[in-house]
Amino acid sequence: MEKSGFRIIENRPSVSETSWSVLILTMLTTGGMIFCLQWMFQSDKSYLPAIILPVAASVFFFWLNQNSKRFLYGCVILLLLIGAGGVVSSNYIAAGFLDFLNQVIAQYNYVTGQAFDYFSVPECGSMELAYVAALACFAAFLAGYMCRAIAGRHSLIVLLCWVPILVGSVYLRMPFTGLPMAWAAMSILGTYAYSRAEIIDERAYALSILVLLLLFGGAGMVCFHNMSYRPSERIAALKESVNDKAEQVRFGTADYPEGKLSRQINTSDELRLEVTVSKESMLYLKGYTGSVFQKNKWQPLDPTCYGKKYEGMIKSYMEKGFHPLSQLDCYLTASSEIKKTDFRQESVEVTVDNKNAYKKYRYLPYGISFEDLTKISGIQQDINVLSDRKDGIAKYHVHVTPQDELISYNGTGWLDEAYDENKISGSYRMAEKDYRKFVKKHYMSVDKKEKEEFSEEFDEKKSKLSDITDNIRIVLSEQGEKEPEWTSADYASTGTMMYRWFNVPARYVEGYLVQGKGKINVTAGDAHAWVEIYKEGVGWIPVDVTPGYYKELPQQKKTSLQQEETVSGQQELEETKPQKQGETKKFPSEKNRLWIIAGIIVILLMVFMTSLWIYRQIVWRRRVREMEQEEIIKRIRCMSAYMKEMYQYLDRSEEEMGADVRKILECLWYDPNAELHLNKEQLSAMISAVKNCQAEIMQAAAGWKKWIIRYWYRLEYPV
Repeated sequence: MEKSGFRIIENRPSVSETSWSVLILTMLTTGGMIFCLQWMFQSDKSYLPAIILPVAASVFFFWLNQNSKRFLYGCVILLLLIGAGGVVSSNYIAAGFLDFLNQVIAQYNYVTGQAFDYFSVPECGSMELAYVAALACFAAFLAGYMCRAIAGRHSLIVLLCWVPILVGSVYLRMPFTGLPMAWAAMSILGTYAYSRAEIIDERAYALSILVLLLLFGGAGMVCFHNMSYRPSERIAALKESVNDKAEQVRFGTADYPEGKLSRQINTSDELRLEVTVSKESMLYLKGYTGSVFQKNKWQPLDPTCYGKKYEGMIKSYMEKGFHPLSQLDCYLTASSEIKKTDFRQESVEVTVDNKNAYKKYRYLPYGISFEDLTKISGIQQDINVLSDRKDGIAKYHVHVTPQDELISYNGTGWLDEAYDENKISGSYRMAEKDYRKFVKKHYMSVDKKEKEEFSEEFDEKKSKLSDITDNIRIVLSEQGEKEPEWTSADYASTGTMMYRWFNVPARYVEGYLVQGKGKINVTAGDAHAWVEIYKEGVGWIPVDVTPGYYKELPQQKKTSLQQEETVSGQQELEETKPQKQGETKKFPSEKNRLWIIAGIIVILLMVFMTSLWIYRQIVWRRRVREMEQEEIIKRIRCMSAYMKEMYQYLDRSEEEMGADVRKILECLWYDPNAELHLNKEQLSAMISAVKNCQAEIMQAAAGWKKWIIRYWYRLEYPV
């Protein structure tokens, strides 16, 4: 055999800094990750920037990667430019990042039923420009990291970066899950082939990857144009099962079905809440709220409903002294300004101590004061309020009004009169009219099948809300006699749809029903479900349609069982004037956006450092197994590969090796009987050479550079 040159390791492709394969794979990986993330979460999809920016960043870092010093200086200059741009236009970069994070949170809340708070997005001239600015920064970071990882043949790093995207596509976005999977497969397998295979012609390999990418893109466009997606019921069931178990671990077990009508309400006498009421009252403590009925389950509104023209809706309302969860209190404050309050209500002090109830939600009473509401964290839009799960007693000032009296109230005509926008009453009118449009848009949908059934049940559509309520209660009472197994959840669910059929906005609500005075022990048996309807001007009102839980109508036919379970009607309360409040408190000030950006950077650094640590542990354990092999020749072969990595780091040639080491390696690669000539003596010589080379590298490195050597270059071997 002719010796064409000394080889330290077997003929594997060298890390060529001018390899076009690195450029193609970097564009494929960076562009794919950004495209999939935008596709899954970004509501206003801008595909042109998502294509141009990753390609430009990949080409730029590929050029920088031709020289180590050029790469270092280029990254420093780029970071300085991004920092300078951030100082000048920090609103745009921060707004772009935070808006994207809010959409991720919104999708997670929608899928899991959680209610995590959103970040406050800084105001900027154009959200489109903010998105492009944030995308450019992210593309630059990702392209630089991927270029170095691929050039260094670290296919495992590419795999680790794709894992969260793939998990997100399956867990958070069911339609077209195959797109990120196919893209990830191309990226990971292409990088793995480049790092492991014997590539003779780099240009042919790069060209094949490019052609494969173009074919994949064309096939993807055709599929998007023609595909009619049908979600997998098995995957959906698995996801729901995982969610349920996670909820039980975090919050315990709910006594009510959380909108899933297939589940039963717990009726045990186990203590759940300790409620103290200052006056005799009937309170509905609100827990879970469902807005959309699909597949026998009530679900929250899609997060996109709060986008575009309704973006920041609740925040804007609170700055005007208005919130849907305390609208009755806001109405009383506004109407008292012009002396238009003319229905009976009474102020009651209520404390709620969660002893053993489901800890996901706070159990808010209706009529809570706006001042108390502004002190609560975890408000999720206009629906649920998350609990902070901390021990403590929640205290509320509540305006209690008899349920049926509030339904028949007709004193909101003053809202349509001329008003001054600068007064509290004027601010309330503006916010309520705007929110009324949102409510009518999203809380009045009824299926075609149910419309036909209700048309047969009801003779005509009533226009008066009290008549509608009486009509619904009568029909449901008769239906309950045919369906004796019905629970309050079934009555509330059907009642919600009936109100919508009558063109009354309605929602499905679960929680606890409390009646009495003083200290009241609320048990699991008090878990209940009811309808929540929106009365124009006044807000959301709890309406019970379960027979036995409201003052019965003369027309209703009662069974003996229902007569025994009848709950007395609501107490008549003395007429009192609404308590006049001071100036409306403004919404708490926004968090400093610099702290938010710093927090995001810290999280990204933690993820990056954790990935490096995990990869180093994997490499170290593999090297330990290599040194535990019994065959001496295999151990020497592994150390020869490690010697090459160290010599490449030191920028040395093979000729600079010691004569004894060169002789051992020459025997390893060119002697057919190397197994007979290499023994423990040669193994000890190789171990000594590796130790000396490692010691030389570490001694020449400063403190921070030693960390880079260990975790980035991974130049350590268990010898």
